[in-house]
Amino acid sequence: MSLTPWPSLELRALIKQVFSFDMPMLEMMSIGSLDILGSHVANEIFRIVTAENES
Repeated sequence: MSLTPWPSLELRALIKQVFSFDMPMLEMMSIGSLDILGSHVANEIFRIVTAENES
């Protein structure tokens, strides 16, 4: 079951506000569950932090 447009907009705004990165709407809506979305967000945060520490 994928996310519907309204919750996706709310989650996208929350992710952008809290974690300071933007996630494409279509990508969010194609993710099958909140567990997978959480993993995706965690991986993106890890990638950003790792890149910042390397520079």
